[in-house]
Amino acid sequence: MKELPIIGDIVLVKAADGLPERTGIVLRVRTRKDGYWTAAELLIDGSIQWINKGHLVRVVGRPKGISRIDQPSRRTHGWFVRIYEGKRTRVARLFSDQKHNGIGPALEAALAFHKSESELVQQAQQIHAPAVG
Repeated sequence: MKELPIIGDIVLVKAADGLPERTGIVLRVRTRKDGYWTAAELLIDGSIQWINKGHLVRVVGRPKGISRIDQPSRRTHGWFVRIYEGKRTRVARLFSDQKHNGIGPALEAALAFHKSESELVQQAQQIHAPAVG
């Protein structure tokens, strides 16, 4: 993979012989002084690991509704989750690194919250959907 992954990107990781490829979410990127990036710290299946550049296949996408906030001037570092209902934001919540004891646990909490709230929104939309017929 040649392009620099961005924090929050979902990337495909090469597998060992006989194993399927895996996906992970980028938490940090290691770069040299000359700007060349060498490795990325990923959250893969609940564990945090550094993966060398050669083992990353490509960027698959980004989680919809989850953004990384790093604002040192206000000491705000965390994952911001938005749940949409149509085009309108229904729920917005910040999962701070400090409260969750690190960037990885904060992301896991954000992903779990996003999944549960998205399911609630879908259920509510099905209940309130007009009957056809």
